[in-house]
Amino acid sequence: MRLEQFRRILGFDEAAERILAPHWKPALTSLPARLEFLDPDFVRENFILTGAAPALTPRLLATAARAADIPAARLYAWLLFQAYFIRGDQRELAALPPVETLFGDDAGLLHLLVALGTFPLIRRTLDRLGIPQSQLTEMAKWLRGTIDIYAAGHGGRPGHSLQQLFWMRHYIKGELFRIGRFEFLIHPQQEWSPAIYRRRRDGAVLALCRDGWELDRDGYRAMPGETAFTARLEFRDGRVFGTPISPLGMALTERVVALSPEEWEAVLTPWEWVPSVHIPGGGGMTPERALTSLREAKRFFREYFHRDIRVFSCASWILNPVWERELPESNLTRFMRMLYLTPGYVSSGRDGLFFVFGRDGEKDWSRYQTDTSLRRAFHRVHESGGKFTNGGSFVLTEDLDRLKDGFYRNRAVSEAMR
Repeated sequence: MRLEQFRRILGFDEAAERILAPHWKPALTSLPARLEFLDPDFVRENFILTGAAPALTPRLLATAARAADIPAARLYAWLLFQAYFIRGDQRELAALPPVETLFGDDAGLLHLLVALGTFPLIRRTLDRLGIPQSQLTEMAKWLRGTIDIYAAGHGGRPGHSLQQLFWMRHYIKGELFRIGRFEFLIHPQQEWSPAIYRRRRDGAVLALCRDGWELDRDGYRAMPGETAFTARLEFRDGRVFGTPISPLGMALTERVVALSPEEWEAVLTPWEWVPSVHIPGGGGMTPERALTSLREAKRFFREYFHRDIRVFSCASWILNPVWERELPESNLTRFMRMLYLTPGYVSSGRDGLFFVFGRDGEKDWSRYQTDTSLRRAFHRVHESGGKFTNGGSFVLTEDLDRLKDGFYRNRAVSEAMR
């Protein structure tokens, strides 16, 4: 089979052929005689772990049987699996359309089968790390949320988006874990994390902008063309000079603070893990569940990695400051009020649309649903000319036992906020 013939069978155009080209020969030359993740018993045993509706199982089994029977479909499933999870080279593959020519309304289910195929790899990782296999059941819940996201963007049809398939690599690599309501991704402090200081005498916390952050006039990370201020973080004359960040999330660009080492200590060292909090779909993110998840994660990293985590961070569309105004009594906003909010990362201007509507390329807003309070809030922001941006946050683990609504806001360092 030639590549051109392959892509025609799949119903792809020449642009898709160019995307497939780098992955074609590696997949063709290594294709196994049998793909485990297309076997009926494998599908039944592993799909149930996701917690998704059991009624979807017959459609998933039918898709697996069809993929196993059609050589081009089986090769395509292997191409995706190998590129994403074995070779780790998924260049541009997320731009490919669903294979509707072969699978119709069930095209997205082929991607879901590929995702399920990672479970044996994840099991091996958990064994290597000495982490109970029950963690796989927690990780698998993420797929239940992606099925809902796919349905939102595809007229209610079930499936999984290629755009999200890469996420499974974090589980395979043993750097992402689901602990209660949240997922936690292992890495050092990220570019969007601020410099964090704690006052020695009373434990008050103050965050400073990282050096070189470009900010807009409201003190948030600037999108291209909106830079009004560039933050500096400097050490001179024995003190740290920087732009303070209000716990409400915005940088106070008109102010500079000077922190002496006698009075202030840096919370983090450069080599420490600062796991980021990721929030899977599924609802039910009450403050109580959020706090329990953070506390359990602290214990998890101590028990299985022998690491004392000092800070959890988060950067997400969920932390967009507009939600405090639009959804003041929501779980989302109640969670935000427990954290020290920060400016986040540079926005695309469409943050959150994909996760809420299943797609983010629509120009006609009448095509976006209005059936939930969150979706209606997105419409209100759009109508008022607001921004679909993101925000950042952090929480010190030593504060978890006393964390509550307004904790960092009520203990803000007043001299820096004036």
